[in-house]
Amino acid sequence: MTPQAGTVDPEFVKALSTDIRGIFANQVAHFTPAKIESEFRKAIKVPTLVSDPGFMDNLMFVVRKKNIIALRPDVEAVFNGAELKPPAQISTMKTLYALGSDRERAMVDERLARRIYADLKGGEGTPPSPYLSAAQLIGGSKTLVVLQTLLPDATARQRQAESATPPDHIRIGQLDKVRASIENQAHILSRKLSILSMPQPERDRNLVKLYLQRAGHLGYWGYQELLRRASASSEEAVRAFVAEDLNSILPPAGLTAENRSQRLDQARLRAVLLLREMKASLRPDEQKMLEENAALVQGSPAYHPDWEDVLDRN
Repeated sequence: MTPQAGTVDPEFVKALSTDIRGIFANQVAHFTPAKIESEFRKAIKVPTLVSDPGFMDNLMFVVRKKNIIALRPDVEAVFNGAELKPPAQISTMKTLYALGSDRERAMVDERLARRIYADLKGGEGTPPSPYLSAAQLIGGSKTLVVLQTLLPDATARQRQAESATPPDHIRIGQLDKVRASIENQAHILSRKLSILSMPQPERDRNLVKLYLQRAGHLGYWGYQELLRRASASSEEAVRAFVAEDLNSILPPAGLTAENRSQRLDQARLRAVLLLREMKASLRPDEQKMLEENAALVQGSPAYHPDWEDVLDRN
């Protein structure tokens, strides 16, 4: 049945009311960006859908998954005006971060920092804030300051519990988990902000290396940052790294000559695909590499990172 004008398609609601991440993404793969854009604008006007954290989490997820830039103002409107539960709020922040400029990212950073601080400062230390795991993903300088402020308190709280109630292993374990999470989030976020603060040639070289050496979340983040900052200079940085420093992505020992050669060839191919996504004019040898590996590239999601890889696989 065709949905009435102005109403959200029931099939769209049904699909977004289940798990749509990872291997279940096929449930929403058939929705075009235009369809998602239309249904999004209708859905955010329906109070029962906006109050459903699972639906709103998925709604924001599919927008960033498909990189629907046209919805950035609408996502910002939800961010600023809707009363969302934590899972939906975090997903909205992730999408605004993914689609947004430095202005929107600063807004996300400021709110995330406030939420983490309010949840953890002065409390019992457990359970951890639901916002804490997003710090390394979408945080900025304000979030880093909050993490660095909270870490000594979390450490002191754990040590006090170890001294005062040594038999309470459950609580001590919970406190240790919170402290370790704050420490880890601060470490990764600090590294990202340090890279972004470098002069452009050094920054781009580090981003290229992270991506080509497949450094987990940081590698996918490096890929998206290179796309976001694409320029003639960053294109040159990709080619220069491949020509001069590609061996640095491999361990110095433990690989056979054949394995080393295979990994380097894969990295070269991923570099060319990156250049294509950066809208660079490919050289004849680069174009030839794409043509020779067309079947491999088309059939493997590993060669096509998206925002799910950056923000939703941790």
